Amino acid sequence: MSRRNIRFRGVIRSGTAIEIFGNMIPSLLMLKRDPRAWWRRWKEKGRQKPLPTIEELLQRPDDMGRIGSTYLFIHRWKGDEFDLDAFQRSQDFLADLERLLQAQRRSFRIFTPLSPKTNLPELAEKARLGNLSPFGLLVHWRFGPRILITGAEIEEELPVLLKEQLGQGGCTDCELCLKVCPQEPLRTGEVDLTKCEGCSRCIKCCPIGKQ
Repeated sequence: MSRRNIRFRGVIRSGTAIEIFGNMIPSLLMLKRDPRAWWRRWKEKGRQKPLPTIEELLQRPDDMGRIGSTYLFIHRWKGDEFDLDAFQRSQDFLADLERLLQAQRRSFRIFTPLSPKTNLPELAEKARLGNLSPFGLLVHWRFGPRILITGAEIEEELPVLLKEQLGQGGCTDCELCLKVCPQEPLRTGEVDLTKCEGCSRCIKCCPIGKQ
């Protein structure tokens, strides 16, 4: 059975719920891990920091690409588990990007890793930052699926600084992720996404970018 025949069900339809709970859970995990650091960040959130230059800001993501007027930014994890620090870096990056674009009076739209109406993995694939796994995850040719993707649609061009070689592949169709999935999609032909929370075997097993 090919990846095209696997049906995904249990998708959350409410975009608001996706963004609220998707951002709330990492914040609560960071609070649990280090309450003092969480409280420091919370107090500093409202403080106006000096604006970085666009060149300085674009040094922060680990890779980036462009498709039309949409820019995609890659933030890699350290290790197989969901990287809270990478999530926080991506949020800080987007916050500073938004402040900078507002200061420059540009028209823009920001995409978080949880933007429900924009398929960032598909856009990143079109921007040649990797290709899609059978589960629809972007597999970066160097970092594998252990990444977060953010984006921004901007009316004027940014000086994109390519950090990785484009067009180097990603997913090799080894189907290892399908084989280790406890829902046995190769046999049943479907995956219930509501049962995927906390599993991440499809990410951990991927040999691309494995450290």
